[in-house]
Amino acid sequence: MRSCTPVIRLDRRMPAYRNGEVRAPDKRFTTGLLEQALRTAVEHVKAKVPDELGGGELRWGEQLDVQQLTTDQQERGRKASYLAKYSTKSTEQAGGLLYRVTAEDVEHVKVRPYVRNYMRSAHKLHAKVTKAIAAAAPAESMSPPASGAGADDQ
Repeated sequence: MRSCTPVIRLDRRMPAYRNGEVRAPDKRFTTGLLEQALRTAVEHVKAKVPDELGGGELRWGEQLDVQQLTTDQQERGRKASYLAKYSTKSTEQAGGLLYRVTAEDVEHVKVRPYVRNYMRSAHKLHAKVTKAIAAAAPAESMSPPASGAGADDQ
């Protein structure tokens, strides 16, 4: 693997009866503390590759770009665009779509069912988060997928 673009969130874990809510973490758990934990993990974490896969080890590379989201909508949009660009860099090679898909287009694009489910979920989550940001209130999370959804659709 040449590169990896993870998104790491810091939310409060809610009890089961409130698992649909997204809340800010306790004040002790800051974005600075999360960044420090991430940098420490990157420095120390490695995984052995089995011999039948070529042996050796996987580890994080020298480049680490940690960016925190701000409340500025334009800045958030730029970072989301960057993330989308690098998350989908090899989409064409994998047979994916090469253009923006609106929520209205999801049911009409030619993709596998599990990809369509991802697209639906992404649009639903975007709508909930956008609404919560506008209302300055916590967003409710998505319902978990139906049992077995996605696994058999590949």
